[in-house]
Amino acid sequence: AYAVPDVFAFLDAADLQFGRWVRQAPYTARCGVLRSLPHGRRIAALPSAEHFAAVELFRGTMTRHSLICHRSDDPLANVGFEGDAWRDFVPIRTATALSVEEDLPAGIAAALLNRAHTDPDLVLLVDEAGKQTFDSIDGERTISDIGCGDAGLFEQLWWQDLVVFDACAKGGGRMSGIDPDPLSR
Repeated sequence: AYAVPDVFAFLDAADLQFGRWVRQAPYTARCGVLRSLPHGRRIAALPSAEHFAAVELFRGTMTRHSLICHRSDDPLANVGFEGDAWRDFVPIRTATALSVEEDLPAGIAAALLNRAHTDPDLVLLVDEAGKQTFDSIDGERTISDIGCGDAGLFEQLWWQDLVVFDACAKGGGRMSGIDPDPLSR
């Protein structure tokens, strides 16, 4: 059995770098109830390994860790939203993404969730513009083609495990993130 710090120690000893959790939303203060709590911002500001370890302790229900790692010298290992490269990412909805549109509060057009998550707080509420953007994801067009000028929504969809990206779409793809349940398509 490994706790998050043990996972990072193992990767370091093997000269590997962390890529992402297969289902990453439960590990981050960027999603769920922690996103709205005052100490969630402080946790999110921690270095990644400490951030994930703190959320593991907060949740207290993680019994297995599934992750993607890369060789430590792999320059294309991780998705990044710094700079402008994200505009060329092709978002692909995960097979377990779901948009609920009934019985929502005023101003909320959809509750987006990943059916594979077991934590009930891992829901992303979006307004009509966010819903239209999510609905326009077809797995073919880049973020720029979809017409979104802000990385914020796509980065949040990625953290919530609602999309993965083909980050090298123009040059013959390399997936960043994985579809947690590709066989259910």
